[in-house]
Amino acid sequence: MPECSNCGAEMEPEKGGLRGLLSFSSPDGYVCRSCGAMLCTTCKREKDINTMGGSNVTCGVCGGPLEQR
Repeated sequence: MPECSNCGAEMEPEKGGLRGLLSFSSPDGYVCRSCGAMLCTTCKREKDINTMGGSNVTCGVCGGPLEQR
């Protein structure tokens, strides 16, 4: 199972193939496009609150952009 690089929480594995296409729910968390580091939804929400909406939350490992998994 993938883990959050911030708190180490286990996240749901990515859904792929036909099961992923048929599912209405997406896998939990965010992933960095640059280095592949993952951030759980709880840590992302805390970082959003800490920036008070002033800027986009970036990867804590390399500073790259995060996108939902």
